[in-house]
Amino acid sequence: MQPIRVAPTRTSEELATHLRQRIRSGEIPVGSRLPSQRDLAAHLSISRQSVQEALAVLEFEGYIETRRGAQGGSFVREPETADEFWVERLRGSLADLDAVLEFRLGIERQVALLAAERRSEADLATMLEAIDALPSASLEAALRRQVFRQADSMFHMSLAEASGNVRLVRAVRETRSELFILTDRIPYLETIEVTRRQHREIREAVADRDGEAAATALTAHIVDTRTDMHAIVDGTWAP
Repeated sequence: MQPIRVAPTRTSEELATHLRQRIRSGEIPVGSRLPSQRDLAAHLSISRQSVQEALAVLEFEGYIETRRGAQGGSFVREPETADEFWVERLRGSLADLDAVLEFRLGIERQVALLAAERRSEADLATMLEAIDALPSASLEAALRRQVFRQADSMFHMSLAEASGNVRLVRAVRETRSELFILTDRIPYLETIEVTRRQHREIREAVADRDGEAAATALTAHIVDTRTDMHAIVDGTWAP
């Protein structure tokens, strides 16, 4: 698991929002233990009370659970809301779903262009690590879903980081966090290898400093995701 890096915040609401987005986007995977309240407070230079309030909100919302004892702490939990609830909710707002995906496409195309120009060898190594981390079909289904979510997020966030633009990094995280429920519904057995191939194409173009090729490959990747999400919401998915 990648280290949990927390952006500077000043209030409990900002901290809750930041952690919520990291959980929803898959950057902080299910089962992860969050830094201790003391460490969060020290790292962010905010009061432990603010940290406690943020964690209490996330626990109330079902994102984390608190465990007692020597091995205790705050741990990310699997969302409990029924899939059908989210699908039905989105079925009535396909225009909003398309708006999020269009926004994501615009942002990540620019990310790809800048990443091809600014990427470092360390960025390329992280992207390759993310590609290699995509799960195999032999993993148990629930674990495969979690590993896929984390590896997919790692790739897209490492691409964003390679752009060198903190606002684009923030925008990628926010848009990905809005799509996490539907992303989790895509049948991963037939999606894993497609994603692996598409991520490799994007990385190769970035490595070659070919911004247009990177943007084109990224566009195809997101368009495929949009097709899958529409099929799930429309009830026309045919595995």
